[in-house]
Amino acid sequence: MNRGLRSVGLFILAALVITLVRLHTHHTVTTPTSSTTSTITSSSTSTTTSTTSPSSTTSTSTSTSTSTTTAPLAPCTPSQLSGTFALGTGSAGTVTGTISFHNSRAACALSGAVTWSALSTTGAPVTLTVSEPSTPHVTVPAGQSAGVQLSWSDVPQGTAVCPSVKTLRVSVGASGPLSTTLVYPITPCEQGHLSVGAWQA
Repeated sequence: MNRGLRSVGLFILAALVITLVRLHTHHTVTTPTSSTTSTITSSSTSTTTSTTSPSSTTSTSTSTSTSTTTAPLAPCTPSQLSGTFALGTGSAGTVTGTISFHNSRAACALSGAVTWSALSTTGAPVTLTVSEPSTPHVTVPAGQSAGVQLSWSDVPQGTAVCPSVKTLRVSVGASGPLSTTLVYPITPCEQGHLSVGAWQA
């Protein structure tokens, strides 16, 4: 009886020991959750203010073109031109002289076809034959003169009589007749032939 109880007691004791051992060896392993919180705050504020001022190029080009058209000069009139004659030198039967017209007023023009005529010492018309190279286009400023050189032969042919010229008259375009009274008469032979040069001012 006692042995049986002892056995039961030992069994119970053994069971308790095993239970205690199990309780001692049993443990709860709690692996804490590894929580890694990585907070990266990158605050980069880049404010670029680019103010591009517009390239303002103001180009002001003022071109004033003034075209002045000068009206043609009025033809010279006999009242504003006074004529003179200057006898030049000659050679081998040829005589020269220059007839000039002085302008006492505003500038004027001698331009156009030329017509020559002459008067004798008695005022009678003298027939002339004239050789003129070109039509004059001359401006005669106020206070200035314009003129032309003449040449002629003073050698008579045979029994022909060379006419005597005391007054020379010339018309140039709308100008004329412009008269010049010679101090000494000229005697252009060969039928009153005159060779006329170029008009000059």
